[in-house]
Amino acid sequence: MRINPQYVTFANVAFYTKETDAFGVGIELSKKANVETPRETYAIASLYLPREEYSSIKQTLPRVFIETFAFIPNTDRLVIFNSTSPYFRHNLGQMERKAGVYSGGVATKFRQVQNVSTESVSLAIDAVRRRSSITEVL
Repeated sequence: MRINPQYVTFANVAFYTKETDAFGVGIELSKKANVETPRETYAIASLYLPREEYSSIKQTLPRVFIETFAFIPNTDRLVIFNSTSPYFRHNLGQMERKAGVYSGGVATKFRQVQNVSTESVSLAIDAVRRRSSITEVL
């Protein structure tokens, strides 16, 4: 069954792990108005997650899901997560269960990709440099 593109949100998620004291996570949420139009970004999150609270990428995932689903419209029926992280390829059942806790009934799909948008990566790096989190609806 195909879902109308206007009811699908794409979440590009980038993790910055090169700092020893914190993780940076960049999330870019985008939608398509219809099949012919390109995706348009409608919300971003730049998360600073200190390693004192989050010792691994796996432990940051609930926070990523909380921040992502806070911006998903009530009409959406599917969120497609794209990331370069191996967590988005392995243990998909576990990932879907974890996301399901925060999704409010919205279906999820996870894809490990070779590249995410430059904006998502920049948001992750910026969070670590800034040492604070920002979320914004565009």
